[in-house]
Amino acid sequence: MRVTSEYVEQVCRVNPFPIGCKYTLIMISDVKRALAGNIPPEYRLKLLDHLDGWANEPASGWLTAEMIAAIAPMCDAAHEIFREAMQLDRGQPGRPGAFDALAKFFPAFAVLNPSLMTALEMEPRRLGSFRPVEMAEMQS
Repeated sequence: MRVTSEYVEQVCRVNPFPIGCKYTLIMISDVKRALAGNIPPEYRLKLLDHLDGWANEPASGWLTAEMIAAIAPMCDAAHEIFREAMQLDRGQPGRPGAFDALAKFFPAFAVLNPSLMTALEMEPRRLGSFRPVEMAEMQS
């Protein structure tokens, strides 16, 4: 099935995901983009440490190594959106405006990188309860 913005929005309405889940998946996609490039070993190690930290964060309880493995690197078009969003500096105290923008535009990122939806479907707190949206539901 081709991922559309409407599909992503509907899935997120039926299965409400916190904004932190959305922007974290986008950040992982960007980290994987950087890892796919030619970067110095010390930066590669730092980025791999970030991925490991996300996968082993016991407080979150939602992100798994399998989810991280399922996420593909960010494409050029998504990276342009990402770079623009990261320039935002306003937002709620303790949460930069960039994170709100990433979460708001999650459907655009998911259309460009459908693996983000694959990862959301794997979220362990929702395993067995994740509800995919059928095309017939979207039209009603």
